[in-house]
Amino acid sequence: TIDISPQGTILKYSKAFENRSGYDERELVGYGIDYILYDKHQSLYKSIVEGKDGLKKDLEIQLKGDRTFWSEVTVRKSYSSVGQEEFDGYTLIHKDITDRKIVEELSITDELTNLYNRRYFNLTIVQEMNRAGREEDYIAFAIIDVDHFKQYNDTYGHQEGDNVLYSVGGLLKNCCSKRASDFPFRLGGEEFGILFSKANLENSTKFADFIRREVERLQIEHKGNIGVSDIITVSIGLAVTKCGKGMISDDQLYKLADDQLYKAKESGRNRVSAIEV
Repeated sequence: TIDISPQGTILKYSKAFENRSGYDERELVGYGIDYILYDKHQSLYKSIVEGKDGLKKDLEIQLKGDRTFWSEVTVRKSYSSVGQEEFDGYTLIHKDITDRKIVEELSITDELTNLYNRRYFNLTIVQEMNRAGREEDYIAFAIIDVDHFKQYNDTYGHQEGDNVLYSVGGLLKNCCSKRASDFPFRLGGEEFGILFSKANLENSTKFADFIRREVERLQIEHKGNIGVSDIITVSIGLAVTKCGKGMISDDQLYKLADDQLYKAKESGRNRVSAIEV
């Protein structure tokens, strides 16, 4: 357990948490509770204040050093007297769920590229469009296809083809690491996807074209990329929409991006074709 003040400051923690985390008995006392979160995009304290007594939340906790563990945290309000007359903070009850999270992560991860897989994409696009609808926010979806990839495999072999997919996947993961609301996927074969929000058509197109140029900067030789380049390039179809009342469906968003990908290829490849609806 961890006891925190009404303002979210760590007051004390149990021997069990001390042993699991590697922190000494009073090493964390005085720090805000969010200090121990691995993902700094989220705020446990904000969730506690906005949530109800008994709130449960899965969190990745930063151990001392570079290690982490996953914990199911249950939050209980605490009071200074038996009669519960004076609220004096919260008690956080931890349950180690690291093994469960590892299994879950494997089920949503593409084995070759370590990006999210198609299964997770199907879940995430619905969740993100619903969230954007509640916030009346923009959402964008880009389909990214490696140009003339079959010819690459025919020329260099499937092992080298896998290396290309791994390199492109790593690039996409890095490009999406700046914001928690950017999701990179391997949709299948040489086709990738990125789902991102809070960007209108102009800014979304700039981001997509940045990715296109970053792939070129990999400078991976591709003699079979005839009529396009002598290095690996990608074509990108992008669809942007502002969600809210009367918003399009996830299937419609996907089809719009796919249609734009076709236009990018028909226009000569190594380019972005985009639409806003």
